[in-house]
Amino acid sequence: MANETEGFPVTSLREIKYLQRLKHPNIVELKEVSVGYRQNNVFLVFDYYETDLANLVDELVSKHEFLQLADIKTIMLKLLKAVEYLHRNEIIHRDLKISNILVSKDGDIRVADFGLARELGPEYKNFTK
Repeated sequence: MANETEGFPVTSLREIKYLQRLKHPNIVELKEVSVGYRQNNVFLVFDYYETDLANLVDELVSKHEFLQLADIKTIMLKLLKAVEYLHRNEIIHRDLKISNILVSKDGDIRVADFGLARELGPEYKNFTK
């Protein structure tokens, strides 16, 4: 496998490929792709989200506060809808963690960071062996 410092980053290519075809209210929307002066300077443009779920939880814990049960249920429902959409489109995220769940000031969530995502077509059925 070629070194990513020698050309266009493979993780960026994957992320661009998947995000161009994924359209779901709980998955980040790729707005634009921009390449810098050097070929390996790639900038992906997304909507702005104030924080991620990891920072939100850390902030609450530092104040000895917690998410309300209703908020947890809402977040989980949105997250499960996003994952169901990905799996229906034969894509696995492979890096789903709370720091990859973006949160807006209105409580909207979006799954982000598709650099490790993979497609699950017929040729990938034995991918986990």
